[in-house]
Amino acid sequence: MQVKGGGTGAKDIRDLIGTVENQKATAGILITLDKPTRPMRDEAASAGRYTAKLWQKDYPKIQIVTIEGLLKGAERIEAPTQINPFAMAAREQVAQQQPEML
Repeated sequence: MQVKGGGTGAKDIRDLIGTVENQKATAGILITLDKPTRPMRDEAASAGRYTAKLWQKDYPKIQIVTIEGLLKGAERIEAPTQINPFAMAAREQVAQQQPEML
């Protein structure tokens, strides 16, 4: 995740793509003060998508969101939830099996 205050361009997206690849990360997010330009959006789209196997859903590999959009609730980061329902179900099952303490 990178945060830029202003003056962002397609070069920043290319740098983020390079960082994601070098770090072997799943995805990258640029949070910016300015609205993304068309070349920025094109660069981000060129990075492709990744599939969250547990959720069987695709997400953009590179995302651009604005601070204003986040604060107003008009934009959000598209990512799989960090809650694993299978782990939660296992914990609930163990809790139900434990005897109640007096």
